[in-house]
Amino acid sequence: LKQVVLRYFYALDLDKALDRCSQSCHICASLQKIPNCLIEQSTSDPPDAVGLSFAADVMKRNKQLIVVVRETTTSFTTSCIIENERHDTLRASLIFLCLELRPISGPRAVIRVDPAPGFASLSNDEELRRHKITVEIGRVKNVNKNPVAEKCIAELGDELLRVSPEGGAVSPVTLAIATANLNTRIRDRGLSAREMWYQRDQFTNSQLPISDLHLIREQHSHRIHNHPASEKSKTPSGQRRASPALQVGDLYFIANPDLGGCFGTGRGRLNVTGPILEFDTGVMVEDKAYAISLLVSTSYHGFAVRQHLNNIFIHVAKGLPPGPVVRFDGSCSISPISGIAMETNFTVSCVNWVDDDAPLTVEFSHQIKGVRTVFFVREIPIRARVSATLWLQAGDEDNDYSLNVSAVVKDRFGAKAGEDFTVEVVPQPAENNILNQLQNLASGDAMGELFETGNGGAALQLTETLTSNLKELSDGDKGFSNLLRGASNLVGGIGQMTTSIAKTASNTSSENGASDQVKRSIGLIDNIQGVLLDNLVSNEPPVNIESDELSMQIEKVMIRDAAHKNNVIKGAKFGSPSAGALGIGNIVWNRNKTILQMQPVDIKIAVVNKNPFSWDKTTSKSLSSSVVDIKFQSDMNVSTSNVSEDFSITIPRDTTLFPEPDSFFLKPSHENTTAKTKEYLKYHRFERKNDFTSINFEIRPEEPGIQFRVYLKKGSKPDIMKRDFELEYELPDLSSCLAGNESVFNSSVDQSESDENKTIYVDLRNCTRDPYTVFVSNVDMNGIGRYWFAVQHLEPLDNNEDVGNLAKTDSRRRRSVSCEGEGGRRVRRSCVIIPPAPPKPTDPPKVVHFEAPDNLGFDGKFFFPNQTPNYNLSMFESSCLYWHEENETWTEFYNVDRDLLEVEKCMYHNSIMDESNPRAKTAADVVDKMFQDGLCDLLPVLCEAATILASIPATSCTAESSFSGLQRVKTYRRWTMGEERLNSIAVINIERAYASQTIKNDMIKIIDTFGRRNGRDSYFF
Repeated sequence: LKQVVLRYFYALDLDKALDRCSQSCHICASLQKIPNCLIEQSTSDPPDAVGLSFAADVMKRNKQLIVVVRETTTSFTTSCIIENERHDTLRASLIFLCLELRPISGPRAVIRVDPAPGFASLSNDEELRRHKITVEIGRVKNVNKNPVAEKCIAELGDELLRVSPEGGAVSPVTLAIATANLNTRIRDRGLSAREMWYQRDQFTNSQLPISDLHLIREQHSHRIHNHPASEKSKTPSGQRRASPALQVGDLYFIANPDLGGCFGTGRGRLNVTGPILEFDTGVMVEDKAYAISLLVSTSYHGFAVRQHLNNIFIHVAKGLPPGPVVRFDGSCSISPISGIAMETNFTVSCVNWVDDDAPLTVEFSHQIKGVRTVFFVREIPIRARVSATLWLQAGDEDNDYSLNVSAVVKDRFGAKAGEDFTVEVVPQPAENNILNQLQNLASGDAMGELFETGNGGAALQLTETLTSNLKELSDGDKGFSNLLRGASNLVGGIGQMTTSIAKTASNTSSENGASDQVKRSIGLIDNIQGVLLDNLVSNEPPVNIESDELSMQIEKVMIRDAAHKNNVIKGAKFGSPSAGALGIGNIVWNRNKTILQMQPVDIKIAVVNKNPFSWDKTTSKSLSSSVVDIKFQSDMNVSTSNVSEDFSITIPRDTTLFPEPDSFFLKPSHENTTAKTKEYLKYHRFERKNDFTSINFEIRPEEPGIQFRVYLKKGSKPDIMKRDFELEYELPDLSSCLAGNESVFNSSVDQSESDENKTIYVDLRNCTRDPYTVFVSNVDMNGIGRYWFAVQHLEPLDNNEDVGNLAKTDSRRRRSVSCEGEGGRRVRRSCVIIPPAPPKPTDPPKVVHFEAPDNLGFDGKFFFPNQTPNYNLSMFESSCLYWHEENETWTEFYNVDRDLLEVEKCMYHNSIMDESNPRAKTAADVVDKMFQDGLCDLLPVLCEAATILASIPATSCTAESSFSGLQRVKTYRRWTMGEERLNSIAVINIERAYASQTIKNDMIKIIDTFGRRNGRDSYFF
């Protein structure tokens, strides 16, 4: 229209006039194109645990209805076939699929669904509530209302095509197979949904050290990190919508149904007393609590004042509009308000607490010098009375011995109320009273009464209070003797308590409370060791405290004596490596650093007879050894990780749990006329199911003095003649034995030429390890699978002549009759082999396999088992486990310290910033530079990671250069190559002179350039 006007008329400011006209026209405004603005993306809050958040939808395929339910954290999927989409059918299918996945008690499982009629009617379903399930309906206008379920349906459709490519309706078995295959797909986190849900390797079924909390945080962080890129891809311009100025009376729209984030901002002067925010109940989930934070900015004398109001809790009850949480109503008290530590009985009680969100949880605690200790937790019904009686430790001396005691009551949504009290607790007047309390604790009377009543928390509180008073014992006249007596009594009490609590955690379902108590008791051990170390000086003899359940050793040594230090307590041994491996070689070997050499190193060792971390059900039952806790601490820079030499740790085991030895006999094999020996052999096999286990063999001959050789091989029997085996051992191994005061192999008798035939007498009690035991480390083993080992004995043929001479001197000696029966002679009855009855004829007949008799030697002759060397064999596996504090599991390998690697990476970047060419270097260059500058000792984790990266080739040119022509290239492995690539290889073969020159001069540069490129497949040839 504008162009038509310009053709026939001329007007000033025509454009402005047209803009004013179009803006005042409602029809024109409605027809305007809204610019595509950047919409800020968000994600729902992460769940508190795995198994609480699900997504469900109905898949329609080939006239079939399939309900799919997926757990949002692990993507573990379940499915079933339904007949219709009625609400009762959907309700039954959700209960059926979630029954084994949701928690039995505690928070409800929330299932996100779309607003279909069948799902919408389940939003307040009572049957689902009884099964701890809540349905969350997505908003109709939100296109991305249920993304997890939609992606799950797409993935399940692909799996069904793989399982059943012909299409059509699927059976329940086919659906189960496709769902199982979907759960085994490796996700972007390097694990499959099955591995994340069951925390076991899907190929070997071995346990994986996976933390649920780490998975939840990693998934949430990944989603948030991906939002900016997704926003930019949908809106390349990056233009954001203008933030409107909201005034009183404006309508707020809550964009997030979970009420997460900032949903409203009021601008201008708000001087009103009426409500300024209203919430739509349609966007809230029933039976769920919400917390709202209000931040109000005001102006005072030209300065902006920002005030954060307290959180407001609202609760959406069934059939009621949301309203504020009803304040608790009840009272708590403590009696008396003053007393003597470890003598006066203080009683804390709460009564008549009422709240609509039952059940209620009562928590009693006390706090001194910023340290809060919870000594009582219990779930109570409404209007119930609860109380706890206990001894308290002395209060803060600087504050008139005052001690703060708190009583807190919480509802099931976490809202809490309570009362705080201040009591006066003075210390006992004499140290003998503390000693008497400690002696009663060790005798088991006080501890036994508490455990008989089931009050393990009170027993732990008693021990913590006595531990806090332990330091006072060293201030008296007797000093360290009283301290040692008190510590010994405490160690005995803590050992009893830890064993009892660990047994409770393994036999009942109350694992959380028991695990917290075990952790607190382990912390008490460290406190006692610290108090004793404060009273020791360097290079004093170690202090040992031993009891039936718990033993400990503490020692303080100078840093110059910390290397090659050996400590022994209750069968457990600890040995430190050399000074160079500990990173203190430059101090120990420098005579001018005498002051630094005298710096102390603390060594703390604790040995628990039974496993205290018994709530790890997967591994704890298989533990047969004591648990050893070792701390090697110093204020100096002492390296205790990534050391070049190993720390030596010996852990005692219960020998009664070892298998009983079995008796075996060797079979005769061939004779070696050159070496004049006769060989005896026996083969054994075993299955190794874990990469981290070591194997122990104990092969003990029934006749002393017999020597054996053991050969080990994976996959098949070792062939001794062809030297086809992997490991070889000799028994007995006397390398750790002493002959007199010298080693067997370094003995002067062995080195003397005049006494070559003199016998060396060895007492097995002088051997540091059993000479008849073979230890095969997991480092020497070649993975999991079937292993064979052969036991060999070589007997000189000259011994047969001696036997003949003995027979001549004794004509009445009983003669041995051969089993061959040559020359018509009779055969011994024991040599007659009676075969079993033939099997009944079958239709059709099958090949019958006969096993060779056990007394048939490898030389094809029968023999008497009592005429060959006999031995007893016992075999068992062992592995060194460590307690992973974050995952709370026994783990067989250590994780890479990502934080330490990140720090070392930053340190390396800072070290190369001053160079003239500080560009990003290849891994090989990084390794070379670190070795040249001596950085591997300073940055060991980065050096190890760069070494691994440098060993990974960027291309396969080295392997492909062995092919000399097109005909040789077209093999089975290269049959699927494209003609373009094959022709390029053929050209390289034709121009091999030029190619050789290029490889010699420029290949390193070509590989570096090729390795740094993105999309390398497009640059290949």
